[in-house]
Amino acid sequence: MNAGVPTGEVIIAFLNAVEGKEDEFNQWYTEQHLPEVVRLDGILAARRYALPAALRGHLPYSYATIYEIEGSAAEAMQRIHTAEYESHSDALDVSSMLMSPFEPFGVAVLPR
Repeated sequence: MNAGVPTGEVIIAFLNAVEGKEDEFNQWYTEQHLPEVVRLDGILAARRYALPAALRGHLPYSYATIYEIEGSAAEAMQRIHTAEYESHSDALDVSSMLMSPFEPFGVAVLPR
């Protein structure tokens, strides 16, 4: 990252697995769903994050995914929501999912 140069837009998704289906969710999401999503136009990459075990149950989400976007994140999110996927899983808790586009704001702050 260059100091002061904003990076592209991103989409951040906060997710949970259905209770008792965490292993199934993680396998499906990593091995099937994300590869399908990053094949969509404008999706450059996706990286998953897990809440540290010590914080589980104290915060509303156990997982986050950050999608790096080329162009408009709002338009990319629309493509994600309307795409027809080959894989589906009932292990994703869609009732608690939160997904939003973000654009760069200000400049990167780096150590001196």
